[in-house]
Amino acid sequence: MRITNGMQSASMLRSLQGSGERSMKLQEQLSTGRRINRPSDDPVGVSRLLRLNRDLSENEQYTKNAQDAKAVLDATDTALGGIDDILQRLHEIAISGANGTLPQASKDALADEVNELLGQLEQIGNTTYSGIYIFAGEKVDTEPYTLTGGPPYTGATFNGNDGKRSYEIAPGIKDTVNLTGHAEVFGDETTQNSIFDHVIQLRDALRADDNTIIESSIDVMSDDLDNIINLRSVIGAKYNKMDLTLDRLSTANTTITQQIADSGDTDVAKAIIQLKMEENVYQSALAVGSRIIPPSLADYLT
Repeated sequence: MRITNGMQSASMLRSLQGSGERSMKLQEQLSTGRRINRPSDDPVGVSRLLRLNRDLSENEQYTKNAQDAKAVLDATDTALGGIDDILQRLHEIAISGANGTLPQASKDALADEVNELLGQLEQIGNTTYSGIYIFAGEKVDTEPYTLTGGPPYTGATFNGNDGKRSYEIAPGIKDTVNLTGHAEVFGDETTQNSIFDHVIQLRDALRADDNTIIESSIDVMSDDLDNIINLRSVIGAKYNKMDLTLDRLSTANTTITQQIADSGDTDVAKAIIQLKMEENVYQSALAVGSRIIPPSLADYLT
């Protein structure tokens, strides 16, 4: 095969063009900080990056869900703590009121305090977090409790439902975080067996000097208090679970982010070395090319 000057010149130009293109690609990688700037740079790498970015996006949503769930649990525990304090005080009042030597004026004063505590219980029953009523079940926009028949109030109405709200914290894994006022926290007001009813019964018994009901209220308040303590244990366990979930998600996010960086980011040191090599190759190609171009043409150009 005869090698002509034209063939040598064309080969030289292709080499110069290839070296220039590689240099431009390396310069782009260095300026953008990304090894892959378009699908054609690395089709397989692009597919991997898409999967990793999808996983990162999902993990970030699970993290947000877990954070929201944890905040609801925190608000719930705070509310339960308030109920705990009120029930402890009511238990003390019932013990004091059961004293047969206590004058009626003192019992009336205790009844007034019980009535104030009843109002505080209603406020706690209508606790909100981020605009939703935490004890209303799935009817998060509805104020769950309304005191009725007064003042002085003689009962309470539950306006929510017993629905559970869940948060997805992993693929296919959902966890419920809310406690319903009617079924779990305050009890069944329709049968007059809720905390509200127990408080009203104690108040009225103090005013009526009914020692039988006052004495029975001691055990009733103790039972209500035990229920709240148990619920706080349940909430505490769920809270710890959310902490562990957030730790796991944080570790996963860090790992995925590093994988994305490894797959798509520019290795700056390596790119600089390659760019320097391409510059040397380009300069060498120019030097060789000056000898390939026919002397007459070179002379003409000069």
